[in-house]
Amino acid sequence: DEYGMRGIVFLDDNFFTSPERAYQILDGMVRQKFNIVWGKGDIRLDLLASLDDDFLSLMENSNCLSLSIGIESGSQRIANIMNKGIDISQAIPVNQRLAKYKMQPRYLFLCGIPDETQADLAETTSLMLRLVDDNPKATLGLQVFVAYPGTELFEIAIRQGLPEPQRLEEWIPFSWANRSMNYPWLSPERRQLLKMLSFCCVFVPGDKSLKGFSNISQLVSLVAKLYYPVARKRVQGLHYRFLPELKIAEFLGYKGF
Repeated sequence: DEYGMRGIVFLDDNFFTSPERAYQILDGMVRQKFNIVWGKGDIRLDLLASLDDDFLSLMENSNCLSLSIGIESGSQRIANIMNKGIDISQAIPVNQRLAKYKMQPRYLFLCGIPDETQADLAETTSLMLRLVDDNPKATLGLQVFVAYPGTELFEIAIRQGLPEPQRLEEWIPFSWANRSMNYPWLSPERRQLLKMLSFCCVFVPGDKSLKGFSNISQLVSLVAKLYYPVARKRVQGLHYRFLPELKIAEFLGYKGF
């Protein structure tokens, strides 16, 4: 009331870990008529699949704007390597269910994982396209894998040639914010492919990804709409060898990986 707050973000990866607790919080927001929007609800795919229509309706009535759903890969084999603990086949029916609600699902994927093949990437891109086709509100995010210490994937990465840091300062790149693709298991061609996918996935959902920003110029919006069919074709066919648009974007300040 004092500051005119209109919305909040739950910075909590585990907000939905206890569905009963999350339900009570959202129900309290509705009953007390907070009249604010909230977003970035991080939720696991398997947990989302288990929620009934009453829970999803409560989320909508509490003015939920967006959900972040980590699928990571369209390949069940890669999901198993990551110990994700989810059934990738649940993604399509869950997404179709969410289509009737106003929440915007943002599906998050990872690439550059050890032992990931071109066939695995093709499964991922196929799932990405299916998700945005089935749900007009769905958006995508694709990031590069980070080898975190203490995980099985870190040990796999070390065995595949990743230099293990020996000094404290050498751990700086091992974070989401400082990620890179200088992994020994990635060829220059694979790195270029992953750069293309990350760049084009911003445009594949159309202009929906841009609507989260308040000050997008009409020119940028127009360019995004014009580039949409090109981005979709690139993602669909894994076309990455000639990317002048990425060079232009980097010249204009796009950082990518």
